[in-house]
Amino acid sequence: MHPMPLYTLRQTRAMRLLVTLLLVALGGCTLLYRDLSNPGAIYYPIAIHNLHIGDSKAAVIEALGMPSLVKYATVIGAQAVDAWRYEQWNAIEGRDERGKVYDLYFVDGKLAQVGLAGSWSEEKDAAYGFRQQP
Repeated sequence: MHPMPLYTLRQTRAMRLLVTLLLVALGGCTLLYRDLSNPGAIYYPIAIHNLHIGDSKAAVIEALGMPSLVKYATVIGAQAVDAWRYEQWNAIEGRDERGKVYDLYFVDGKLAQVGLAGSWSEEKDAAYGFRQQP
């Protein structure tokens, strides 16, 4: 005589479905953490006010961290010109949204200009008043 099965086939399938749904539900919660949903993004306010015209690239990295994007690095005439972009992200339910975006321009390794991303005429109007380094 065969022993009685502990669970019927229907109960086994229902149990597997329940475990699968539970794992998917708990696994989906990890997407709420901003580090996993948008790795490398800046979620804290970007401290543009800590910069000074004439700062070195190393000083900017120390103040703001690594840039979100290096737009370009080129030589114009005898000057090395670099453009960096810093993007601030806002953590919201679902997909995170991009907040303020700042463009930083370096000439010969020194910070020359900073402003909100967009056309440069708008950036000059929106640029913060920076203190010249003594």
